[in-house]
Amino acid sequence: MVGNWRPEHLFTLKQSRELYRIYQQQIVDCDLEIEKMLPQFEPRTDPVEKPLPPIGSEIVPERKGERRTGIPIPDSICVRKLQTLRVDVTQIPGLEENALPLFSEVGRDMSKRPTAAHFVSWLALCPDNDISGGKLLWRGVRTVKNRAGHLFRLAAFSLHHSPTPLGNYLRRMKAKLGPGPPPRQQRTKSR
Repeated sequence: MVGNWRPEHLFTLKQSRELYRIYQQQIVDCDLEIEKMLPQFEPRTDPVEKPLPPIGSEIVPERKGERRTGIPIPDSICVRKLQTLRVDVTQIPGLEENALPLFSEVGRDMSKRPTAAHFVSWLALCPDNDISGGKLLWRGVRTVKNRAGHLFRLAAFSLHHSPTPLGNYLRRMKAKLGPGPPPRQQRTKSR
């Protein structure tokens, strides 16, 4: 950078950068610890009866050894081999790198959410329309602090430049509906 920089600003910038790298390393250490604990879970499906499909380069790009920050990426192949979620989430475009965080948020017990509709509602990814007497009172997505839902939103945002069918669908819907979500409307009380 070229400019007239004050030394105290450069010092705080240097500290912020080092603190960012420390936090990134702590996240990687946490992911590696989760990977060590994953073999304790027994697989939900038999790999002999239902073998894993090959990782296609058109679906999952080849993994680089490190992020741009120089911190190694934890291996999500353990989640894939163990088939702990009964679904190979590493095959879903956008979720390849988020297999471990998704497993830590969702867990193995899906009995609380028996159908996909229940799961999507729990993630707060589906719209919530309040209709009374045939009149739309409020529409939008519920405000829920759910980290698993946030992972799915991040996966959807990453599909914009993806050459996969999901990326094509996203671009087609954005062209049809517009780039952003509709503005949030406030909930009104019916009188």
